[in-house]
Amino acid sequence: MNLHLRANTNVLLRRGRDGLRRLFALLTLLGIALGAVIPASVVPALARPAQQPALAPCASIEIKPVDAVSGLPIGNFRWMINLDNSHDDASLMAPASYSPVMATGEVSDGSGVAAVTSLPNTADVDPLARGYLVTVLANDGVGSLNDPDYKIGGKHFKMPLDNDDSDGCDIDVVVELQPNPLPLASVVVRVFHDNHLVNGEDDIPLEDGLAGFHVELEDRVGDVITDWFGNPICTDYYAPGDYAPPVGHLDPDPAGSDYGVDGDGNYVPVPGTGGYCVTDSTGYVTIPNMGPDKYEVQAIPPD
Repeated sequence: MNLHLRANTNVLLRRGRDGLRRLFALLTLLGIALGAVIPASVVPALARPAQQPALAPCASIEIKPVDAVSGLPIGNFRWMINLDNSHDDASLMAPASYSPVMATGEVSDGSGVAAVTSLPNTADVDPLARGYLVTVLANDGVGSLNDPDYKIGGKHFKMPLDNDDSDGCDIDVVVELQPNPLPLASVVVRVFHDNHLVNGEDDIPLEDGLAGFHVELEDRVGDVITDWFGNPICTDYYAPGDYAPPVGHLDPDPAGSDYGVDGDGNYVPVPGTGGYCVTDSTGYVTIPNMGPDKYEVQAIPPD
């Protein structure tokens, strides 16, 4: 009885080893066949060892910030280049948790040019990346390198890109910076009936604007009740040539605004305006002459 069991066991073991050999040979042949028909780009992580991104053929980048108003170069600044690894398939692929910093530097000699020579081609770093983003800081209220100082700004670019310089290897990345003080802006608010679909989006032209809503602004400090000139928000100002008692007829604004100015160069508010911002028949209300800030909007329905 024991000899019969041992004999059966030996036969099963031999059959098992033979089966494993045949399975291994089949997998090997299958792998060779797949390697012949599948492009290497489909399985880069398995088929090829990791490689360092190759530098672009012409990898000399010259960052040149200029004044967006005058076009003059800005002599001193700090800069940082990030990989723009955002993409258009956020519903199919999770976005990256951060944008890698590729290079940083500072120009303090007044030359107005920063040379970068270590950027690889964008596709070699991340095939889905949009390119690079260079951010330039020239004071922005901190420090005294420039007069005037400038709002932080930046520009997107890719590697490689069309060469600008005659030697065919230097690439100019011109970044326009807005000088401080920044121009005033208007806050435009629309209150609408969110019912096609209820999604928090203004589905034009399906959803109608709502009239008569009182709109208020808040910032990090509290309620915003005045515009940049210290008058109640939504204040109207006289236009050039208007008669503004007791000042008289107003002159055009040398700064080119739509408002007239008095003898001291000041705007003249229209009496009885401002302090209450309400939406019109289309659901819109415009709150002009607001300075740079982060605002929160509240819409209060009419009684």
